[in-house]
Amino acid sequence: MFTKLFVILMLPFVTFALNLKDAKHLMDRTSFGLTQKEFQILKNKNKKEAVNWLINQNKKDYEPDLPSWANSPLIKTKPMKKMSTQERKIFRQKYRKRVLSLKIWWLKTMLKTETPLREKMTLFWHNHFTSSIKKVRSPYLMLKQNELLRQNALGNFGVFLHVISKDPAMILYLDNQSNKKQKANENFAREVMELFTLGVGHYSEKDVKESARAYTGWHVNLKKMKFVYVKKFHDYHEKSFLGENGNFDGDDVLNIILKKKQTAKFITLKFYKEFINDNDINQSEIARISDIFYRSNYDISTLLKEILLSPEFWSEKNRAVLVKSPVELIVGTLRALDIQPKNVKSLVYILKQLKQDLFDPPNVKGWSSGVDWLDSSSVLLRNQTISRFTRGKEMGKKVSMMMQEKENFTFKKGISKNKKIEFFKEYFLPMDPIHPINHKYKIKKIIANLLKDPVYQLK
Repeated sequence: MFTKLFVILMLPFVTFALNLKDAKHLMDRTSFGLTQKEFQILKNKNKKEAVNWLINQNKKDYEPDLPSWANSPLIKTKPMKKMSTQERKIFRQKYRKRVLSLKIWWLKTMLKTETPLREKMTLFWHNHFTSSIKKVRSPYLMLKQNELLRQNALGNFGVFLHVISKDPAMILYLDNQSNKKQKANENFAREVMELFTLGVGHYSEKDVKESARAYTGWHVNLKKMKFVYVKKFHDYHEKSFLGENGNFDGDDVLNIILKKKQTAKFITLKFYKEFINDNDINQSEIARISDIFYRSNYDISTLLKEILLSPEFWSEKNRAVLVKSPVELIVGTLRALDIQPKNVKSLVYILKQLKQDLFDPPNVKGWSSGVDWLDSSSVLLRNQTISRFTRGKEMGKKVSMMMQEKENFTFKKGISKNKKIEFFKEYFLPMDPIHPINHKYKIKKIIANLLKDPVYQLK
C-alpha cells in the first residue's frame, strides 16, 4: 500500500521516555505530524530532552534548493499598455508559470525538509507577516520573502521585525511604496502595530499618523527589486509616538514598539493559540511566558521552548483541540506515510480549493484557523484527498499517482494484530477514533479508515 518499508521496534510503551502519544502530540503541533524517523529518535528522550532536540535540530542552517529562476526576476521591459497583444500574452504566461512553480517549490520543500519545525514556523510567520502574490505581483519578491521568513523563523523577533519591515514584498503589499512626506499612506504603519506587534487597543490613531510619517521614503526600486530609502520623500520633522518625541525614522519607531512589553505579550498569545489552544487561554501562563520572552530580548527559540515545556502544552485538556490546516493535513499525511507524491501540482490546486492557497492568503489578517477550516464542502474534499493517498490507484488509472501496493510498516515476529492496530491508532490519531475499528479488516484498510476518521482532522 505504501512506498517504503519501515521497521517498528514494538517495545512496551512504558519503556519509552516519551511515549507514542506524547511524541505524536509534540510533532503534530510543531512539525507537520510525526514521522517514522522522528519517532525512533523521540522515544528515547524525555519531554525536556525532546523539546531541546527539536529546537536545536531545526536551528541548523537549512537552505532548500530554489527554483531555476530564483535569481532572475521577471521584469517588464515596458508598461503593459505599450506591449503588443502577443507580448502581453507571453509575459502573462511566464508570470503564471512562475507563480505555479513557486507554490509547487514550497510544497515540495515542506514534504522533503529535514527541518520540519523551521518549515512549519516559516508557514506560521507567512501567516503573521502576511503578503500576497496577488497584490505583490512578483514571484521573485515572494520567494525572497519566503527565504527571509525561513532564515529568521527561530531567531530574534526584534531583528526579524526590522528586516521584514524593509522587505520589498511587504512594502508593496502594505502600500508603503506610496508613502511620501507630501501625502503619508498609513496602511503599513497601522498593520505593523495592529497585526505584527501590539494588537488592537494598544495604540492611538495619532500613533498611526505619526509612525506613518516615520516610514516615509521606505520604498522599492522596481527595476532592481530591492529596498531603497528615498531621502527626498522622507519627513524629517519631529514626531510624537507612543509617548516619545523625536525626529524618528522607521527603525526608531520599531525600536519604540519593541520596548513595550505588550509586544512580547501579543506574540506570546499568538504562539499559545498556535501551539496550545486557540480558544481556552491561560492568562497567567501568557503573563509568565511573555515576561521570559521579553527578558530574553525577544529570542523566538526561548519563547517556543517555554511554550512547549509549559504544563498547558502537555495537558490532556489541550490535546486534539486544534484543527489541522489544509497544508498540515496534506503534508503531514504524506510525511507520516513516507510518500513522495508524483504530482505535486494537483496538491497545489487542492490547497487552493481548501482555502489555503500558498503565497496568497485572503487578506492582511492571513488565513483563518480552527473550526473555520471546516465546512461541508471542505470536509468532503479533505476526505477525498486522504482517500487518494490510501487507495493506491488514482481515479481508476492503471498507474498509481501517489503510491504503490506495498506495506509501509513491518513489525517484529510474534506481534499480534491487535497490538499493531493499537500502534497505528496512536501513531495516526490524537485520541480514540469516533468510528469503531473493525478488527476483521486487513491492516491496510484499517489504516485507511483511521485516516478518514473525523478525529484525524485534529491535532
